[in-house]
Amino acid sequence: MTISARLVMGTGGTSAKAYVQTSLDQGNTWIDIACFAFATTGAVKVMNASGLTPRTTPITPTDGALADDAVVDGVLGDRLRVKVVTTGTYSNAVVSVRAVVR
Repeated sequence: MTISARLVMGTGGTSAKAYVQTSLDQGNTWIDIACFAFATTGAVKVMNASGLTPRTTPITPTDGALADDAVVDGVLGDRLRVKVVTTGTYSNAVVSVRAVVR
């Protein structure tokens, strides 16, 4: 899966994070698989995550706590969502995330 995240900056705010999450239990529990971190300027970031990468050790699922600009390979459920967390007040700013799953 290739994921693209974009922050179109308006004014204000100090940080914005877009956590791409997946679920293995029909949306009851969400697991961070990518975190895109933005500051006070617009940017586009791209990451690749593979559900085919073997996980030989268990991971501890997180919900909005994955390290900045990180990805977790080997975990990909049947649904995706994005959780956006901001610090400060952004005006006229847009965070968009797109994923291409192959």
